[in-house]
Amino acid sequence: MCGEWQVIPGYGHAVLRVTDPRYVCQREFALKWLPNDPLFKLVSDLYRVVPDILGSIGKIKNPWPNVDAHSGVLLQVSLTICCVQYCCHTLSLSLLNVFVSAFIVYVVLTVVVMV
Repeated sequence: MCGEWQVIPGYGHAVLRVTDPRYVCQREFALKWLPNDPLFKLVSDLYRVVPDILGSIGKIKNPWPNVDAHSGVLLQVSLTICCVQYCCHTLSLSLLNVFVSAFIVYVVLTVVVMV
């Protein structure tokens, strides 16, 4: 909460008084697999800056990020991967249909020529 006691999504936790372990897990995954992703870099910058700002307010019990501070980055990347996989699958089916159709034409022409 900040200023007028408004909640800041992605920061604080009702029970925890440390960084949310789920956030830490997601961060470690992103550090390994998405180190150059622009959204991950933004979340990392916020991780370095926001807790000190929230802590300086003084009335905040937990200025550390929770799982919501990071999950959007992974969801966005996952959605992108799913879309790419879907497009590749659709394209491969289209190419398969072309090859099957060409094979059928070849077989029919071969049979016609033999007759």
